[in-house]
Amino acid sequence: APPGPLAQAMRLRVAAGQVEVQKLEEKIKQTQADLQARNADAMSAQARATMATSELQAARTEAREAGIAQQRDRSEREARWRAEMARAEAATEEARLQCLAVEGSLRAARA
Repeated sequence: APPGPLAQAMRLRVAAGQVEVQKLEEKIKQTQADLQARNADAMSAQARATMATSELQAARTEAREAGIAQQRDRSEREARWRAEMARAEAATEEARLQCLAVEGSLRAARA
């Protein structure tokens, strides 16, 4: 006996359900692909941010080291200048004492 209308309706309903399941499975696959692409983009952005942070830290370190080197150079120049001033003051004092000695000798010679 041929299948009754109820059995036919059930078969059509199952077939329609299978088509619906296939559509949903395809949507799920597409959604997963989209999520993977977004995840890859996010990881790439994170990598770029990490690299930028590293570059910034390196630039800060370089600037700090350059500042330290400039301060050291300035301190060394100042120390050299102070030493030169001390030598000049000592030479001036020596010359003054020599002048006093010569003046004393001249006075003694005139007396």
